[in-house]
Amino acid sequence: MSARIRQIVEADRADWVRMRDALWPGSLSDHEAETLKHFAVPQPTMLVFVAEADGRSVGFLELGYRPYAEGCQSSPVPFIEGWFVDPAFQTRGIGRALVEAAEESARADGYTEMASDVLIDNDVSIAAHGALGYEEVERLACFRKSLIGGSARREGHRNGKQALPASLRTVIGYDPGGDGAHGLAVLRFQGSTVIEVTTRTLPTADAVLSEIGLTDNLAAIGIDSLTCWSTGRCGWRPADRWLRERFKDVSNSVTSPNSLYGSMCLNGMGVLIGARQKFRQLPVTETHPKVLYRHLAQTKYAYATAKPQMDAFLASTLGATISVANEHEWDAAISAFAALCGINGAWKRDLHLLPTAAGEQLIKPCGETQYFWPDASHQ
Repeated sequence: MSARIRQIVEADRADWVRMRDALWPGSLSDHEAETLKHFAVPQPTMLVFVAEADGRSVGFLELGYRPYAEGCQSSPVPFIEGWFVDPAFQTRGIGRALVEAAEESARADGYTEMASDVLIDNDVSIAAHGALGYEEVERLACFRKSLIGGSARREGHRNGKQALPASLRTVIGYDPGGDGAHGLAVLRFQGSTVIEVTTRTLPTADAVLSEIGLTDNLAAIGIDSLTCWSTGRCGWRPADRWLRERFKDVSNSVTSPNSLYGSMCLNGMGVLIGARQKFRQLPVTETHPKVLYRHLAQTKYAYATAKPQMDAFLASTLGATISVANEHEWDAAISAFAALCGINGAWKRDLHLLPTAAGEQLIKPCGETQYFWPDASHQ
């Protein structure tokens, strides 16, 4: 009996919960909450494929996008976070079909490799991966020590394949608002899920740079500042012209670069140069929170008069509880989200790749950067 492989829909949720609990037992309430969240607030970093047979879902594969995977050369990397077929339907090629569907999706999106992991003693899963062409690249021993007197514990992991979850990674969002108004957001994520987002207002750009330098597992920075300059008329860059043309009702928010001054230009670039000195290959994306909010929310940015609505939109977009004190922290948080969507491949458009006009070129003081932007489907 063959099975139909497709992306999951909300009608599959009950079967998804059932199969998740079979794969990762003991966390039914977590499975309920996570699957509800998946449909209520779609995550840009997770695809779920299901195998349908006999009018129900009998297998699933969760595909995430990790900034790093052992043995891989590219980043981000499509990663098999969970893979399961009901026992009654195993040995019929359904597991292979799920993996091949995920591989085809990743290949169509421009990815060149895919990764997975498995417990060292899971011989069945190791053999299944090998049969599908996956090569073993590394073996790890993971350790834990309780610092509060408890004994070490093993935790279930997505994929049912390794004892510990993937390491938390961090994305920084930064809004250079000037002295006493530097918005900083720290977004921590695991696999395809935003775990927490915290924001603060710092006094100086130096304080921001110090925080970046102390950040563990830093995956990217999103910044509301110019990350490159233009030699053309008025300093206009292709990205600026593109935004002004497509969002005419908020085009005044896209200001001529030559008219910008203060922290937006100096502190923003200074922090980026300093960050790149410490993290030479760190992905950086420029952001424009005001126009981005207009694009995603389909309404104008008005934090002074619409704080509750904008805060609620931010929490819904992030899929996490968040408390922001001012618009600088809000802008930093949405900048972190933009960076996450960029490095995980959810947003593929890069405005810095738009062609320059005759008689202009882009100058890049801090090296190559991106300007990730959602396409029309992310409205």
